Amino acid sequence: MLDTEAPVFALPFETSLIVNEALGETLPIAEAYVIDVCDANACWSYEDVITLEQVGLQVVERTYTAVDGCGNTSTFVQIITINTANLGCMDVLACNYDVLADTDDGSCTYPNLGEDCNGVCLADTDGDGVCDAAEVDGCDDATACNYDELATENDGTCEFCSCSDAGTAGYGLEVDVVLEHTTGVLAGLTTYRLYITTPHTDDFLSAIFGDDQYPLHITSTTSFYQHEFGAVLGSSMNSAFYATFPELEYDSWVTIGLDGPAGANESIPQLIESTNFSWVTQFEAGGNLDIDDSIGGSWFVLDPQGTDNAYPDADQRILVAQITTDGVPSGTIHAQFFNHGSQMDVSRMELSFDGTTGTQPSTCGCTDILACNYSPDVDIDDGSCFFADPGYDCDGVCLDDVDGDGVCDPFELYGCTDPLACNYADFYTEEDGSCFYGFEFYDCDGICINDLDGDGVCDELEIPGCTDPLACNFNPEATDDDGSCGGDQVNDFCVGAFVIECGTSVVANNEECVEVDDVPSCAGLPASNPSGGLWYSFVGTGGEVTLTTCSPLTTFDTYLSVFEGGCGALTCVVGNDDQSEPLYDDLCGDNAFASTVVFNSTLDVVYLVLVSGVLDEIGTFELSISCVINGCTDLAACNYDPLATVENGSCEYLTCAGCMDSTACNYDATATMSDGSCEFETCAGCMDEIACNYNSTSTIPDDSCTYAEEFYDCDSVCLNDTDGDGVCDEFEIPGCTDELASNFDAFATDNDGSCVYCDLIVSVTEISSILCYSDASASIEITVENANNTILFYELNGESVEGAVINNLTAGDYTVAVLDGPTCVGTASITITQPNLLVATPIV
Repeated sequence: MLDTEAPVFALPFETSLIVNEALGETLPIAEAYVIDVCDANACWSYEDVITLEQVGLQVVERTYTAVDGCGNTSTFVQIITINTANLGCMDVLACNYDVLADTDDGSCTYPNLGEDCNGVCLADTDGDGVCDAAEVDGCDDATACNYDELATENDGTCEFCSCSDAGTAGYGLEVDVVLEHTTGVLAGLTTYRLYITTPHTDDFLSAIFGDDQYPLHITSTTSFYQHEFGAVLGSSMNSAFYATFPELEYDSWVTIGLDGPAGANESIPQLIESTNFSWVTQFEAGGNLDIDDSIGGSWFVLDPQGTDNAYPDADQRILVAQITTDGVPSGTIHAQFFNHGSQMDVSRMELSFDGTTGTQPSTCGCTDILACNYSPDVDIDDGSCFFADPGYDCDGVCLDDVDGDGVCDPFELYGCTDPLACNYADFYTEEDGSCFYGFEFYDCDGICINDLDGDGVCDELEIPGCTDPLACNFNPEATDDDGSCGGDQVNDFCVGAFVIECGTSVVANNEECVEVDDVPSCAGLPASNPSGGLWYSFVGTGGEVTLTTCSPLTTFDTYLSVFEGGCGALTCVVGNDDQSEPLYDDLCGDNAFASTVVFNSTLDVVYLVLVSGVLDEIGTFELSISCVINGCTDLAACNYDPLATVENGSCEYLTCAGCMDSTACNYDATATMSDGSCEFETCAGCMDEIACNYNSTSTIPDDSCTYAEEFYDCDSVCLNDTDGDGVCDEFEIPGCTDELASNFDAFATDNDGSCVYCDLIVSVTEISSILCYSDASASIEITVENANNTILFYELNGESVEGAVINNLTAGDYTVAVLDGPTCVGTASITITQPNLLVATPIV
């Protein structure tokens, strides 16, 4: 039976779908399930067709088609409505922000750091094309040790001293002016020499080179002078010919250390040229020296052991070129060095010059002028500066040490330096006379060395006597009671008067005094029935003196009498019974019976004072004495008087004033007051003993020292001048000094016996004759004997010729000249003949 029933779609069953992209929904994958009676696995396919598309909306018609094995087909159409999202960049800070987008698709792009969306810098302060925000601070100098290839902004951190190849590694290029020509063929031209300077005496210059990466140029604003007999290498030049051809000496050439033929252990540089371009040809034609193509070129030497000319001279320079021009020379060369002569330690440097200004080597060291190791020749400070300690010079010697004890004056500590003294301290460096050795009989702590009774009074100072103040024979000076109390004390009598001094007081008792003194009435007030009294004495001060018993310790009515004239001739000066009127009103309000006297004393007069009781009264009293002493009371004055109590206007401030600065020229050790007079010039001078103007009396160094030039003394006389010719041995130039000699050297100062003289014998021989009349076929040969030089110059009839054999001569008279050095010339003559002219005569 034939099946004619079409397949049926069980899935999908929705005829329409809605997709919302804003919610993240996407077009669904097509899926179908087909039921068919003919075929259990009927095939199906689908096709999507967009039937509508507008902003925010898209309609897709999806048609499913099923086919069974019997050829029956069916379709199912599904309409899918898509609410489309506006995809795009929704970040307003992005370069591609889309105002219409409602769904961010991750496509946002942003400007580079520091740039706008067009790649233009927002800020470029230094105008170097690198935006400020993208600048990388660091060292951008490729020659520095700490070069940072990522750095775009130099932050000042470049340093050139921690590695051997930084900067120019100590190599430089100097330009010397040999001669400015003013006459002759070369008038208006200047000859220069280029020298490479080296940091070490054993550095080896192996090559001068150039190519397209390291171009070498030696140029002139005009052209270079090239002599017709010159050469590209200085080693090809021979000074013997300079007298005959003086301009030859100023030919332009290159070299490595040679300006003439190579000598013992010297090597002639070798040349390399590009196959595309000959720098030699261009230079020898007067043009610039250019080596800048991809192949490059060089002049070089190879053997450090056999090439002394590639090492620096005594001035640490290596000659590399001589150029003569009427223009301004300049250029850049590249040099290869074997540092310290080692082929394992290579440096390659770019060195430039402009006119006479070359490349100064970058040298590292100390640039601080105050440092001990300061060098004015140093370019870069490498942190190596060190400084003298305060008060010392760089050799550790005191700048000021007046007493020469090795302790600088500013650090001197004044005090007692005697170890035996009580106030000795080991840190004192300068004795100031203050040593204290303790008082006699006491140790340094003020304790008695001997004090048997332990009373604090040294045994040697004990004063035996009555120590009881209530005893009549009380001795206020006694320190050791000897059991004598009860008897008459010494000052119970006038001759035993105790001495009292201004500003002191004494306490005594008159109860046991047995002597009632018979003294004259004093001040018109005789004592009534006086008791025994005690005597005291003092020396007049020339001023007012006050004596008083006014004290709480005074227990009875006292009477004071003051006498002068001595115990045998007492004369009353003043007296007082008590404080009553009219003499002393209320001088002692607490004790009306105490006594006080005030009087003007006479200087150095001894006064005797008697203290007694009125109406036979006895008891204890305190006698005090005070004095008015006129004088200078200003501690700062030169004549300060520590005893003065009243200023009398006598202070003066000049006699002790002076310069107190021990480093000054006019220091006054006795001055106690600075008067501002210190000066530091009259004793200043040169203190360097090796200087020409050393001053042994100077105590302050200044910068006036002058020194002799090297190899000369201070009178500009050579230190070494063996031959006494006024040229120091160190400057002597050996050579031939005889102007008549063939090898006379105008620069030589010391004849070394090398002079040779002209003994030249010249002969000339015709070695080939003229065969035919008027031919130029003759040849001659010049023979020379006794020549001093291996290279000779030849002339024929005054014209220079090459070599000793001269060809292609016609008939005639010839004079040959041979130059053996600048002054030796030999000549010879020859006549060349020719056959007669043959004349043919016709035969008739």
